[in-house]
Amino acid sequence: MIQPTPMLSSPRAFIKRVRDIATDSFNVAIPPLESCRSGRVLMSQVWQALERGELHHGPTSEEDGSVSGVLQVLTAGLPIYVTVSITPEGNQLLVRFVEEG
Repeated sequence: MIQPTPMLSSPRAFIKRVRDIATDSFNVAIPPLESCRSGRVLMSQVWQALERGELHHGPTSEEDGSVSGVLQVLTAGLPIYVTVSITPEGNQLLVRFVEEG
């Protein structure tokens, strides 16, 4: 059984950790957008979601020990959704999927 962590029990703690990690781009892994996006989402919109997005869904615990959530941000009037995972070590952010809504 996975023990609850502050990131799992508090959406605010999850968002804070995402933003803390995203301040150093070396700690953020974003695959080529062609492989992880739906629609015409731009890299700048992904960064907007990481820097100022609101939590749309989550946080949830994954089998590998990471903590995931879906961030939402409005850019040019359209919602952008970015699925992210914080590694089990808590020091890297992985972008899993990006879509426009």
